[in-house]
Amino acid sequence: MSTNESQLLAVIAAAIHSQLDKVRSSLRQLHNALGDGKDIQNSLTEVSSDWRKSINIIENLKDVKYAGVQHSQLASEVKKHEEYMFSA
Repeated sequence: MSTNESQLLAVIAAAIHSQLDKVRSSLRQLHNALGDGKDIQNSLTEVSSDWRKSINIIENLKDVKYAGVQHSQLASEVKKHEEYMFSA
């Protein structure tokens, strides 16, 4: 093998090594991105769960508010009737 062929093979080997390093680096970045994507997916699952719990709490609070309004109306009626009954 001549010197030129040896040099050419060395250049080709260096180029291939450089490309392989870039592929390894890209694969590491993709692996990290996949991990980040999984973390985001888990966080979104937690947010979704918390959102559903919040909706249930809001629905329960509506029931409490409605009960409070009913209580106020009944208390007002009782007071009217008490005043009528005791004023006679």
